[in-house]
Amino acid sequence: MQKAEEFTGKREVELMQLEEPFSMEICPEFFALSHRLLINVLARWLPGTLYHERCHLLPEEEEEKEGGMELNGNRSVQDVYDALTSSFVQFRLDFEKSEGPNDQDSQPEKINGGYEGHSKYSPDGLCVAVLEILTSNLRRLVLSRIDPVEIGITPASVQSEDDLLAAPPALNPTVSSLERLISLGTKRSDAFFPVSLKAAAAMEVGTEAFYPSAHQRTKVLASRMGKGATLEVQVRWPVQERDQEDPRYERLILMLQFECIKLGVRHAIRGSWYFFMHLVVEVHSTRDTEEVLTQHFAPCIQRAGFSSWQVAAGAQELSINLQRHLHWNRVEKMSQDSGAGWIRVYPADVAVYDEVLTDVEGFLTEHGKYKTTPVRP
Repeated sequence: MQKAEEFTGKREVELMQLEEPFSMEICPEFFALSHRLLINVLARWLPGTLYHERCHLLPEEEEEKEGGMELNGNRSVQDVYDALTSSFVQFRLDFEKSEGPNDQDSQPEKINGGYEGHSKYSPDGLCVAVLEILTSNLRRLVLSRIDPVEIGITPASVQSEDDLLAAPPALNPTVSSLERLISLGTKRSDAFFPVSLKAAAAMEVGTEAFYPSAHQRTKVLASRMGKGATLEVQVRWPVQERDQEDPRYERLILMLQFECIKLGVRHAIRGSWYFFMHLVVEVHSTRDTEEVLTQHFAPCIQRAGFSSWQVAAGAQELSINLQRHLHWNRVEKMSQDSGAGWIRVYPADVAVYDEVLTDVEGFLTEHGKYKTTPVRP
């Protein structure tokens, strides 16, 4: 059995070594370049791109469009994905000829536009690599605490509350492209699952860069929760402070469980001693998630001993986060996160209750001594 505290800081040196080769001078041009590269490679699957505009033109519109393109030196819209595929295939053939036959390097099978295995010698692998570089440099930007204005990233103009949902102009295209890439493959069986997962990681790492103030992040959190989300409350079990157990966290889980019973909502507790305990809660599809958190969760959390807790982004003993992907890397995330308790919100379009519960059980099975904690009917 692996103890929860072993995750904290365990991979810090390894992660630093992995990210070091990806580090580069951060500037607006870097984000613009990575955005254009990702969008152009995957244009066929991203509505609103030039590829889609061209493919859906009427004959007379296409002729007019072609004339305009010729004036600009562009004869046609080339599918970059197919062009890269051909180049990579030729590269692999040339390489195999020079190295001799190798069954392990055979061309991966094409599935729904993606490539199984997502070899680095494929368009999918290229996109994953670009997203890794993007994630690394977003992390550097956030952790350095440098003023973004000093490197040419000016804040978004705020004229109304709605403007708080906008990222700085230099980063807004990146945010837009990441959100579209996440939607490409949220299920493990999806062709672009690795691309989607990396895009979600980049989005989470860069949240403070995209939305610099806690007030902005709270507005984004509230706007994305929607109705019928699934909530996951995760705490270390037990929580020890100065050789003494902190009873607030177990009390919190019990109080929230009683609240769920009172509300008649589906919920389950799963956990492993000296590891983590999880409470998974299904918000009814007709209920506003923020309302449930504010009216029912917040009072319980405050009575459990976290008197200042509120539904807000920022530093709290129990942080609250928006999950943009079901299959995030729990091991890596827990190695980086400090604290002893977290509340995660999975919007209805990201995951449903049964999917979140299955993912939690899989995590406990693989990394802890899995033991189902009885739940009251």
